[in-house]
Amino acid sequence: MTWASFCKWWIDLFKSVGNWFIAPGVNNTPSNLARIIMAILLIVAGHYLIKLIMYLVRKAAGVKRGIQVDLSVKTFTISFIALALRVALAILVLMILNVDFTSIAGVFSASLVAVGLALQNIIAAFVSGLILLSAKYFKSGDYIHLRHSDGECEGYVLRVSIITTQLKTFDGQTITVPNDKLTKGVVTNYTVEKLRRIVLSFTVDYSTDIEALKALLDKTVKADKRIVDKPQPLYHVSALNQHGVEISTKVWVPQKLYWDVKFDLTENILLAIKDSDVKIPYQKIRITSEDDKE
Repeated sequence: MTWASFCKWWIDLFKSVGNWFIAPGVNNTPSNLARIIMAILLIVAGHYLIKLIMYLVRKAAGVKRGIQVDLSVKTFTISFIALALRVALAILVLMILNVDFTSIAGVFSASLVAVGLALQNIIAAFVSGLILLSAKYFKSGDYIHLRHSDGECEGYVLRVSIITTQLKTFDGQTITVPNDKLTKGVVTNYTVEKLRRIVLSFTVDYSTDIEALKALLDKTVKADKRIVDKPQPLYHVSALNQHGVEISTKVWVPQKLYWDVKFDLTENILLAIKDSDVKIPYQKIRITSEDDKE
């Protein structure tokens, strides 16, 4: 190969590469370089456009003409819109790059099946999120208890996203639960009703005057003004155990005050019983020595 032929080969190579980038296509369609530049510009512009749209959506979701929307619906909708906009941007970029969708349809279908099998848990969680929002099992701020196949947990609902739901416990911990666990498990919503019942049970000796004990319990309960009068408090014998009589106290309180009243009432009943003649049986263990046996 002579020097002239070597130079010609390089010149021809640069010309072919240049024509591929610069020369217009069939019927004066954009060149490959133009398509790449347009795709890059679209990616950059689309990224900032999506950020602007999501900013406006989040701002509108805050307060819109006085219409209050549950926070769970807001967060889920915002996440879904962001995902849809990014998918639409990816499709536009592929169209500008003149990608033949028909030629990759078979590969895409096979890949979709493989991805579907690999991500079936995520897909199930996504569908469960739609079910949770449409069925309205709970809303943000509700206190719920969840029992599912892997265990149980409870807390206040912070938000419902596309895949998961976040709960906040009393001790300040954040629990992230897959949405499909909520739809497949048993959910107890303690916030739906305005009132919640407290049940306190304890055992007293068989020699206890039951009527006097009921009067003592009623006095203790009525001293706490947070306990409502209707439904009326109940005091009754709930069981006859081997070591004593089980007495149950049942009162109703506003659901937001449930834990405070329960702890306070338990302590107040204990103090009232200690100041009375009521005897609470408990198991005693006697340890004998060798001297005692003799």
